[in-house]
Amino acid sequence: MKFTPFLFILLLCFKTQAADKLSKDQLAYIADSLKAEGLMLYNSEHCSWVASDLFMSSYTGSQEDIGGYCSYIDGSGMKCIFTSKPYPDSVIGTVIFKDGIDPETGIVNLQHRVLTATEQQYVGMRRAVQQMTNASDGFFKYYDNCNFNIAPLITGDYRRVYVITSTAKEGVILYGNDYKITLDKDNKVIEKKALHRTLLPIDPKEDTLENYKGTVHTHISEYNLFITPTDICTSMLYMPPGSGNSCVTVSKDYISIWNCDAATLVIVPNPGKKE
Repeated sequence: MKFTPFLFILLLCFKTQAADKLSKDQLAYIADSLKAEGLMLYNSEHCSWVASDLFMSSYTGSQEDIGGYCSYIDGSGMKCIFTSKPYPDSVIGTVIFKDGIDPETGIVNLQHRVLTATEQQYVGMRRAVQQMTNASDGFFKYYDNCNFNIAPLITGDYRRVYVITSTAKEGVILYGNDYKITLDKDNKVIEKKALHRTLLPIDPKEDTLENYKGTVHTHISEYNLFITPTDICTSMLYMPPGSGNSCVTVSKDYISIWNCDAATLVIVPNPGKKE
């Protein structure tokens, strides 16, 4: 089903309507929209992860000169750029994936150049939200040994930035403490929203995640009734296709089931809901 940005915004603002007000077809439409957004976010973050390793293995300059990075769809593939800190409008490295995000086929280009018009949009969005995370206004929550990953997405005129909490601690999957910032073309904030109330670290306490068959967590209705794009992205990053894992979110009205192998999302009414 075709993804419609306007509908997606409307759905994510959906609050506490009763489960019986949404039909099976409506839930399927919501699932399609969330899946499309979640996979778009996953591709952006996955590209950034793989590209960062490739770039750093080739880059011979000082890490102090690296100002940031942005990943975006470029034609039929993905591209990640790395900008310089003294001159934030200068690209110091580019990693291109033409056919899937594969470290074996990623192309690293260390030529210095100016940003394209498209790249200026992504870098501007990322910079605007990064400044927000550095402010002390109480909107963003901070946790020890954690960092924020900032992922700007553009679909037509629909511009949004996701802020995801990450940790360097091996084997820990973090859900929550994530945010969505919707911006206008001048990078002014249209809406900012916390997608979860808290941060939930999940530690399988195993040597690897291969035998870990999925995660389950609860959503508070005033935050989200359904699985979030950040939940989908996190699950795909830490429990990739082939692992046999799933992510299940449970709210008062709905249960969302994301299958990492099949990349499918099913949303059903919560049978345990009390009328």
